[in-house]
Amino acid sequence: MTLYIDTTRRAARVELRRGEKIVDHRTWGNTPSVGGELIEHISNLLSERNLTLRDVKKVVVNPGPGHFSAVRTGIVTATLLSFATGAELYAEGNDSPVDIVEPVYSDR
Repeated sequence: MTLYIDTTRRAARVELRRGEKIVDHRTWGNTPSVGGELIEHISNLLSERNLTLRDVKKVVVNPGPGHFSAVRTGIVTATLLSFATGAELYAEGNDSPVDIVEPVYSDR
């Protein structure tokens, strides 16, 4: 199972994917409290599918561009989940796993 995280847009989004197919997702307003909401949405998404973080083998995160805090929140969350579970970490658009996702910040 793949967990996709995107906190770079006005609406934050998490998805569960099996291969290229989106199995389930959550979208909500990207506010300054996106970090706490992100963990809550991931937890709910997994539990509603009777899954745990151990079922996640790959974590993909959108590295931006986006606002500083929002981009960092998504990348840090994805990185910590990857390290904690042993899942491979990917920056969206990369075909190979990475140890560190390099953020891309917008000019605004």
